[in-house]
Parts: sequence; C-alpha cells; structure tokens
Amino acid sequence: MSEHFVQKLFDHTLFQDNTIHGCGLLARSLIQAQLVSPFYTPVYATLVSVINRKFPEIGELILQRLIITFRHTYQRNDKTNSLSAIKFLSHLIDQNVLHDRILLQILILLLENKTNNSVQLAIKLINECEQQLSQPNPRELDLIFTTLRNLLHEASLAKHTQYIIEVLFAE
Repeated sequence: MSEHFVQKLFDHTLFQDNTIHGCGLLARSLIQAQLVSPFYTPVYATLVSVINRKFPEIGELILQRLIITFRHTYQRNDKTNSLSAIKFLSHLIDQNVLHDRILLQILILLLENKTNNSVQLAIKLINECEQQLSQPNPRELDLIFTTLRNLLHEASLAKHTQYIIEVLFAE
C-alpha cells in the first residue's frame, strides 16, 4: 500500500465522519435556533425543505430530532418549548417535509392525557395546521373535534382551557 493510497483513504473516512457529525450539528442548531426564535419558524422550515430536497437523509434526521425534542419538552411539561416545536412541525407540513399522519398521532397523544397543557397544545396544533389536516384526514379530524367537544363538559379542565376550546369551535 502506498502512502498516497493510505492518505486518500484516511481523508475519505475522516470526511465521512465529519459529514455525519456535521449533520447532527446542523439538525441540533436548526432546532435550537427555532426554539429560541419562534418568530423565524417559516424561514427555518423553508431551509429544512431545501435541505430535505437536496439531502433527504439530513431532512429525516432533523425531523427525528425535532419529534424527540417535542417528546422531551412535553414530558418535562415545558409548554413554551412544546409550543415552539409544534409550530415548527406544522410549518414543516406546509413545506411538504412532514407527513400529516405524524401530527395526527401527536394530537391523539395530547388528547389522551387531557390535562390543561396538553389540551392547549392540541388546540394550538389544530390552529396552526387545521386546513392541512382536514383535507386528507377529515374523519380523523372529526374524531378529534368530537373529543374536544366532550372535554368542554369535563370539570377537570380549567375555565381558560374550556374557553380556548369554545373559541376554536366559534371560528
């Protein structure tokens, strides 16, 4: 084996490792930037859309990490960061990066718990992407609305949460 071959092999292997590591850094940086600045969510979603078109594996990594971020913030009862993650996910549906089924699964998860925070998060998600969810999945969305209608009569929810549900139905 020549020194040139070994150097070329080493550089190629090192480059691959840096690419994999760089993808993780990119995913983490985008998610953290969006959590800190939710105002720029449409810009970040557009950027992820462009990245996803050129490098689908990086787009998938970003989606996986964003869903994991949502799950962690939701489990920690961190409403602010959960709202930011939901906003990012809904904008990724607008950009055709994320499939609407995932958001339906998140809605089902949120409404299984039936706490004030989970119901408010579900309503925020519906407000963000009701149109995108209603076109391909009208039956599933009707079931979710039925669940919310039934929640209006539960005494366990705060008045504010009940009011938010009423506003959703008034629109």
